[in-house]
Amino acid sequence: MKFQKSVLALLLATGAILFGPTLADDEAEQDRTRFSLGITGSMSGDLEWNHIKMLRYIKVQDLFLTIADEPRSRDFVLAAFAELPFGLKEIMDLRLLREENGFYYLNFNFLTQEDQKQIYDMSEKYGRSLTRTYQKHWDEFEVIFQDFDQPQTSQEYLAYIVIGLMSLDWDGLAITSEMDLRSTATHTEGENVYTPWAKEEGDLVSLQELYWGSHNENFNQEKFTFTSFGDHHSLPRFGLPDIIWETRVSLNNAPEALTTLHKKAGNYAMFQAEQDFGKLLYALNENAKPFEEIQILTGWDEPITRAYLNFLTELQILTKGANGYQPAILVLDPDDQEMVKSARELSWQIMEDWLEENYDLIKADLSGLSAVSQGIPFEVMFTEVWHFIFGLTNRDMARAGLFANPYGDERTYKGFLTVLWADEVYEDFNLQ
Repeated sequence: MKFQKSVLALLLATGAILFGPTLADDEAEQDRTRFSLGITGSMSGDLEWNHIKMLRYIKVQDLFLTIADEPRSRDFVLAAFAELPFGLKEIMDLRLLREENGFYYLNFNFLTQEDQKQIYDMSEKYGRSLTRTYQKHWDEFEVIFQDFDQPQTSQEYLAYIVIGLMSLDWDGLAITSEMDLRSTATHTEGENVYTPWAKEEGDLVSLQELYWGSHNENFNQEKFTFTSFGDHHSLPRFGLPDIIWETRVSLNNAPEALTTLHKKAGNYAMFQAEQDFGKLLYALNENAKPFEEIQILTGWDEPITRAYLNFLTELQILTKGANGYQPAILVLDPDDQEMVKSARELSWQIMEDWLEENYDLIKADLSGLSAVSQGIPFEVMFTEVWHFIFGLTNRDMARAGLFANPYGDERTYKGFLTVLWADEVYEDFNLQ
């Protein structure tokens, strides 16, 4: 079996992902979070108008929700653009709507609250089915993982990352594309290659325990990556790499213990130190080290060393034992490559067989989605559908005790787990 390269720059964070300058003092500012907006693929910020900018306007949001109910006439659609700085032409140029016989239809991956509830309910059934399939093969995975020895983490933590993240999420996107079950890019404009999506926000679907979102920061020079993987109910995530991104703005929503430690560590240019954190974790993964040895190893002075170690310990990146500090997160080095590859190969075959058996059933069950009923190919929608299915599979695997539980009692900051992994461990990864 051959693993193929895949575009995995999935911007799946709750809330609007903005490109270009933000809008000020206009109607869009009144309700930014009514829609979640993003892309699958890559898009620069140099487009004068893109769907993320335009769908932040309340009038345009109302229009698309109305069209989701039923196609609308040209006069009806034009009225929505009165007094806006763009018009129907810009919407049509991006192929967000489609005109047929004087009526306008949805023409991209758009999900109402009701659509998402339908997907969630169906994915509960298919997630349970996929979970049962993995359970039948669990003895084989245990054999693959049996020689992994990292005392501060567990086999369940390893399985959550290797199967839940690297296989079900990253490989799952590659498999569904390779099998022509999922469209990878519907829009190509110069260097922009992407599929736009929009989801109406609301309380019909809870994102808690839907483990489907990876946040990644790669350090090419050191050839390693920090990844947090979890649900989007728990955003913002207080771990690496997210905590570094958060410090670019503020930590206003962080617990007091974390903000106090950040004030001390932040004085020492913590953002620039993230790469050093990775190198330190690899060193400590070989042998636990006391404070003094870490200070010598890193070259940090005493206040910096203390501030960093206290901060990383509070984040549960490090733990302190009798022999000193060691990683509290999963650390995968180049020696783990064959183990990870073997698990991915087994998981790849499981997913491939399961999809061949279930895809047509899933497609039939979800034929009533607003965009699908208006002519959008199901393959365009399947990126979202697959995230619900594997997200709920990951939830069920964690509840069954086969995966580590991101909401476990031992977790201070819940909803995600962090891994530091060497580039050789997952060579197919291509974050653009």
